[in-house]
Amino acid sequence: MNPLAIVRVLLLLGVGALGGALFVWLNAPLPWMLGPIFVVAACNLSGAGFAPPVAIRRGGQWVIGSVLGLYFTPDAVARVASLGPILVTATLVIMLLGLSFCWALIRFARVDAATAFFGGAIGGASEMLVQGERHGGSGQLIAAGHTLRLLIVISVIPFSMAALGVHGDDVWMPPPMPVSVPGLLALAVITGIAGVLAQRTRVPNAWVLGPLFAAAALAYAEVPLSALPRPLINVGQLLLGIAIGSRFAPDFFRVAPRYLAVVAVSSVVGIGF
Repeated sequence: MNPLAIVRVLLLLGVGALGGALFVWLNAPLPWMLGPIFVVAACNLSGAGFAPPVAIRRGGQWVIGSVLGLYFTPDAVARVASLGPILVTATLVIMLLGLSFCWALIRFARVDAATAFFGGAIGGASEMLVQGERHGGSGQLIAAGHTLRLLIVISVIPFSMAALGVHGDDVWMPPPMPVSVPGLLALAVITGIAGVLAQRTRVPNAWVLGPLFAAAALAYAEVPLSALPRPLINVGQLLLGIAIGSRFAPDFFRVAPRYLAVVAVSSVVGIGF
């Protein structure tokens, strides 16, 4: 990487970090994800042309996959297993709902099948973005659709639950695990190797699933290496937010209004369903 490219990457990281800090100051939800998305997207819509190396996205996926895997303690796995039939049914319903979103995007937004499928699928924004671009979809539209859907969900669901007085009664929390520098380094090596192996064996979303399964195996075996410190988790979200926000281009508002309208309407209908 030449010096100019390094400077641009550092500038991009700084811009993303400013976005995260701004959203923290605004007390916005998911500040270290949404802040970088909006600020980096605004820069690219203005012609900045930020295009981060793939290592930024993979780094964010690596962190998030690892922290999710650490929740798979024996107690958590037992609870998930006890809810197996409900979870399987819910997953099938969610897949059908995603297919209905896909149909709506093809029918009313008139986008190609790959963009509609991965833009309508109910899943992680970064994962759908990676898979969508791999299959020829528009990364810009997929990123925009998932960002808008995320905003609608986190705006509607929490306030609706509060208004209706709905709350959980499960006081279970994952067992605390201290942060250990040697353990954290060991965890990074193990999950990093898992990510490389998953990539070489062409596992979809290798840098999420590889570290996730490796960390989950350690958590289930009750191998107490280390928890991930909150700043590191924030960095993972920051990197993913930068990767998503950089998919926007100056012509976005010219090509996307119909697409975003369909995403908005279908998301609200989906929440109601």
